[in-house]
Amino acid sequence: MNSEEKVSFDSVCPAGHKVEKLEFSKEELSSMLADGSLRLWCFTCYEDWQPNEEEKRRIKDWLETQ
Repeated sequence: MNSEEKVSFDSVCPAGHKVEKLEFSKEELSSMLADGSLRLWCFTCYEDWQPNEEEKRRIKDWLETQ
């Protein structure tokens, strides 16, 4: 996969809403995970949050398979 290609994944916000198709470039997502600046947004409750360590690990593992 080219680092400029967009990757998308689903998540769940802290209030329990399913957040679908979050899109980032692989490079952008890797960088934000590394420096701790990744914030996710829920369009249902209009809140943003930083993924917890388990979710960060899941995203990193998922990125490695892309």
